[in-house]
Parts: sequence; structure tokens; C-alpha cells
Amino acid sequence: MPKLLEETVVEFEIADLLKRRPLKRPAVQAERAAGVHVSGVLKYCATAAGILKPGEGLEELLPLRMAIGIAVEEFIASMYPEWRWQPGEQTIDGISMNCDGISNLQTLVEAGPKRNINGSYRSLEECKATWKSSYARRGTDFLDEWMWIWQGAAYCHGYGPRLVRWHVVYVNGDYRNSGPQYIRYLVQFSDEEIAQTWKMITSNAHHAQPEGAE
Repeated sequence: MPKLLEETVVEFEIADLLKRRPLKRPAVQAERAAGVHVSGVLKYCATAAGILKPGEGLEELLPLRMAIGIAVEEFIASMYPEWRWQPGEQTIDGISMNCDGISNLQTLVEAGPKRNINGSYRSLEECKATWKSSYARRGTDFLDEWMWIWQGAAYCHGYGPRLVRWHVVYVNGDYRNSGPQYIRYLVQFSDEEIAQTWKMITSNAHHAQPEGAE
């Protein structure tokens, strides 16, 4: 089971917003590779497991919500100038993926039974905007977000780190008049968990709809 190392409710002040830095964009935006992508495989796996209903799309793939997700990602990335934002596509075993960012975190990781080590570790950074309630997603409940967890483990296989930090904006907060909420979750994966996830993805890749296909 992946380990939830940190959970932080982020509260913004005006001074924080003034610290934002413009994002550097390439002169020509790279196109996503044609063929199978991790997101397509995970959509098939989630449907087969009953997490998604047949024909149901992923929340973040609906056009307007996708646009809002892009805006949230770019806003959050502008708050962390130390990130390597959009580091580029990786394709392994014919399956492509695009993480949002890579950074170095100073944090405490689990290094074995009763042994924790504080140090600097490479971490993947993933941004999400969701209309789900934040109320039931505190503590280890975040690890029940299987689609995000599978995606994080797959990206670890592709990019190398064993840590993934999610930046989740709950657009409607806890649906109890909280307003929007921004919560960060830092998760540590083991080599075994990453290998198991990648085996699941490669075993089901032939079921996924390739991107760029007619």
C-alpha cells in the first residue's frame, strides 16, 4: 500500500499571490504522441473494475473541466518556480505519459520499519481540479482515489522518482459552505507497487483506444 506522508491544507494570502512567477513556455508547443497513453489504459482498467461506468468519461477529460484543470495547473505551477514544469513526454513499452512537473522536496520518507530519513528527494508534481467533495478525502482516504494513485505509480515508472505530490483544488470544497479548497498530498510508492502497476498497464494496453486514431 502506498504511504501518505503529508497532507496539507493550503491557505493563500494576498502576499502569496504576489510571489507568482511567469511560466516559461516553449516557442512551439509539443504535441502529444499518437498511440496509447497511460490515461487511456487507466480509463479501460477503471471501467473493467467498475470504478467508471461503461461509456463514462474521466472527470478531467470533459472539455470545460479540462480547460479549468489546465488553468489550475498553470496557476499552481506559477506558485512554485523551483519546479521543472512540464518536463516532457516519456514513452515506455509503447505507452506515453506526461507529468505536470518534477521538483526536489525536503521531506521525511519511510526507509523501512521504524526508520525514517529526512533529506532532499525528487518528486513528481501533479495538479488536479475536481468537483468531488473534499469532506471524505482526508487522511488515508486519499489513497482510495485509485485513478490518481495508479497514474502516480505509472509516472514514477516513467520518470524515476518514488514520491508524487498531488495539488488538488476542490472547486466546491466540502459542499458545506467552505468555498474552494486546495489540499496537497505527498505519497511514497515502493518499487514493488510501481512494478505491479506498470504490469497492470502493459497487460491492458491493447484494450485502450490509441490517441490520434481515426
